Parts: sequence; structure tokens; C-alpha cells
Amino acid sequence: IEDQLEDNSASTSLDPVNTSGKMVKKPMAKKPSLLDRAKSARMSSKTLDTARRISASTHGLPTHSRTRSCHANIPWYLKPAVPAFFNLLNSAMRWASLVYVAASVAEMLISGMELVLSVCATRLVRGRKITWVRWVGVLVVTLGIVLVGVFDTNNVAGGETNDESTVNKQIIGILLILGQSVMSVIQDLTEEVFMQETAFPPPLLVGMEGAYGIVIAIILYFPIAPLLGENPSDVASSLSKDNVIGLAIGWTLLVTVTGIFNIAATAVTSSMTRNVWKNMRTLLVWIMGLILFYATGSSELGEGWYIPGSFFILLSYGVMCVGIFIYYGKGARAT
Repeated sequence: IEDQLEDNSASTSLDPVNTSGKMVKKPMAKKPSLLDRAKSARMSSKTLDTARRISASTHGLPTHSRTRSCHANIPWYLKPAVPAFFNLLNSAMRWASLVYVAASVAEMLISGMELVLSVCATRLVRGRKITWVRWVGVLVVTLGIVLVGVFDTNNVAGGETNDESTVNKQIIGILLILGQSVMSVIQDLTEEVFMQETAFPPPLLVGMEGAYGIVIAIILYFPIAPLLGENPSDVASSLSKDNVIGLAIGWTLLVTVTGIFNIAATAVTSSMTRNVWKNMRTLLVWIMGLILFYATGSSELGEGWYIPGSFFILLSYGVMCVGIFIYYGKGARAT
């Protein structure tokens, strides 16, 4: 579309009033959007539809793509393998972190870190303009992340003793969350680039990501599993149980539906907006954990409310929510 627009605009760049051949300085006009340029060039309806879809999600981006050279030489059928690889690393680190950190705290750290990292990544990689108000929001969210990490590392939420082994486990969990957030941001950014710059259909991208993910996971699992003390034959025998098969099928369907909605949201907005709304998931996870804990009395299925520790975590989460409001509420209206 960009190349066709440049060709069409080149033939109409001369001032029709000026016939002397001299350069005439004209006042600077507001730069038209990609959709406006497509309409003025009288393109086909298919091209207009593509331009309309792209123009809804490229606000703040420079005219010429910074990432075109990175994906131009990648065949379309190999493009989903890139986010699939980072999605695999993202998932592995995410589930491993839950061994060391409570689910609600993990969600707070993950959603906050992904927001901060995605804003920085999209600014550096794609050149998207970020208003100063949104940078303030990012700083407030960062402050909330630090507070959550400090309170969680000192075990104030669980009422546990602050011994060295417990602190080390918390630090390992936070480092895994940091690595997971980096992998997730790279995944989101590659998905955004492929869908917005190459018009890759979101449902097809989800399906091919899943297929590539299975292949990559199988290739990596068998050599890595013995190093972690796991026997692949034991996993194969557990999959023969009916309840395990049912959970696996249900989990696969849930992840598929969630992935379609996530990628569709990225296609029409951006990876930044997608990561902003991930913060709302934290509250649901925390509420569900409390319900499971007090319904079953098991700390393995849920998490309790401890005084005053849980209030400190809630305060930290409130700071993050203020940052999100500044970023998405005030920042969206700033110029």
C-alpha cells in the first residue's frame, strides 16, 4: 500500500497553478492518514479495506516502518514460528514462577512488567510516539511493581518467617517473572508487526503458532526433561488417564479461545493496549484465589488474606492501577 501511494502521489506532486517550473514554497499541511491517502488514490475496495484495518492501529507510528527489513525476507509460513518460540519460553517461565510466587502476586508483577517493557519496546523498535503523560503512567506502574516485589520478598503477605531459603525462592520467582515478561513482550511485538505490516489473519496466526509450538516443545522436551529429573515415559502413562485427558482438552480449548481474543485485540489496537488491560486480570485471579482458599481451607489451591501483609500488597496494586489510569485515561487524551 505504501509503495502504491508513493507512486500515485509522485504524479500529482507539482502545483497545477504554477507553470513556470520554479519551486513554490507551500504552507505545511496536516499529514493525511494512510486511509485518507488510499481513498484519494482511488484504490480498489480490497486495498481500502486493508488500509482501513491498518490505519486503526498505527497511531503514533512513523511513516516508514522500522521493522519492514526484519520480516520482509521471512516466508509467510515461517512467520508464526517466531512468536511461537517466544510464547513457549514465556509459558515455561510463567508456570515455573508459580512454584515460588503466589498467583495473585505473579499476576501483578507480570502485568505490570509487561506494560512497562512493551511501552519501551514499541518506542525503541517501532518508533511509536509516547506522550509524556503516558510516560508518567509508566513510572507510576513501575513504582507499584517495586513495592509489590519488596513486600513479597519480605513475605509480609504470607505471614512467613523471613529466612534465607524463603527469600531466595521469592527472588528466583521474581527473576522468572522478569524473563517471562521479556519473552511475552517480544511475542506480542512480533504478532503486532506481522498482523499490521503484513496483514496476517489473526485466527490463522493463532493456529499456526499452536502447531509450531507443539513441534518446538516436543523437540526440546525429550533432551531437557532428564536434566530436570523427569522421565518422559511417566508423562506418557499419566496421559492415558481419563481425567488428565479431559483437563488437557479443556485447557487447550481455553488457551485457544483466549489466544484468538488476545491476538484480535492486538490487531486492532497494539501490544501496549493489550498489556494495559492484562492488569485487570490480576484482580480476578486474586478474588478466585481467596474464594478457593476459604472454600477448601487449602493453601495449595488458593491464598488467604493476611493482616497486615495483604493490605500492603493491595496498596501496591492500587499504585499500579493509578499508573494504568494515568496511562490509558489521561494519556489517551494528551497530545
